[in-house]
Amino acid sequence: PALPVPEGSNGLLPARVTLEEAKRAVSDRLFGIEEWELILQPVHLFDYAIDLLQEGSLNVDTERGRIQVNGTDRKVTPTDPAASNPPARVFATSELVVMDKVLRVSPERAEQVARTWATELHGKSVQVPMSGADDGFDLTERRTISPTSGQVTLNSLGVWHRPFWRLWGSNGHVDLDAVEGHALDEELKAVNPDFLLVE
Repeated sequence: PALPVPEGSNGLLPARVTLEEAKRAVSDRLFGIEEWELILQPVHLFDYAIDLLQEGSLNVDTERGRIQVNGTDRKVTPTDPAASNPPARVFATSELVVMDKVLRVSPERAEQVARTWATELHGKSVQVPMSGADDGFDLTERRTISPTSGQVTLNSLGVWHRPFWRLWGSNGHVDLDAVEGHALDEELKAVNPDFLLVE
């Protein structure tokens, strides 16, 4: 059976990293994996488009992308739109513990965060001559010029849930994204062997 979709969600982004693949992915840093669960993280998804002037021209290039704003801590992550399309490979079983996190970030706040992130990402560094410089040499100041809010178009795709694996081992835990397979967070204790090697 399919994984449960939390109430108020538009759906789940497909979990394509299986438990066995998740265990293998973290086996180099998490030892003696004893417990695991699949956590459904609410995220606000946005498609964005930013109109940017071409260098030395009035012509415009449009940059497009998709981002997610974490519904718990407002962290922004670029995401691949194609990641929403392939079929899921993780399904509900009686042994699998599935938890869902609480949505704490409002749609309005998520949109503000997404807009700020998109404008900062596409800022350009320019050198501006400073007024009042000495005749003997030129002074310039480096400034970052970001697109205006009018150059940014956001399209909200609503709240979705993004599954991730939380795996516990003898030395801590690792959170691994179940959609695209990258590590999200880890808390690991330093290895402190309690034996003395005598040669």
